[in-house]
Amino acid sequence: MKTLEEFQDVHLVMELMDANLCQVIQMELDHERLSYLLYQMLCGIKHLHAAGIIHRDLKPSNIVVKSDCTLKILDFGLARTAATGLLMTPYVVTRYYRAPEVILGMGYQANVDVWSVGCIMAEMVRGSVLFPGTDRILELNLHPNPQNFVSSFV
Repeated sequence: MKTLEEFQDVHLVMELMDANLCQVIQMELDHERLSYLLYQMLCGIKHLHAAGIIHRDLKPSNIVVKSDCTLKILDFGLARTAATGLLMTPYVVTRYYRAPEVILGMGYQANVDVWSVGCIMAEMVRGSVLFPGTDRILELNLHPNPQNFVSSFV
């Protein structure tokens, strides 16, 4: 019997999906479909985080959808375990979906995935990217000041 280390190639076989979320966003989504897609994203992230995994690159092109609105999260190339204790690089998450703490290089935890899901949700509602910055400085200026943003809800 071979051990995992002895295999040279690993192949994943998945069900065929109909579109990625980028394509779905271009369609008009009713409230029921939008809510169901968001619910599934949050359930998927909850499952990952419960297993101690941070995805770190959630974006519409990394989410695929079937015609019945079931979705799957893909591309775990930047995923890391939350418990490694290693300093994680700020060069993760596609720019439009980066949390402020990633942009500021403040260190981060699993909550960066929740921020990304929020940005994706806003894009699904608006039909366009929420924070379309082309560089780090512009992106920081587009984000609300976290202290002012939070205090406006308290």
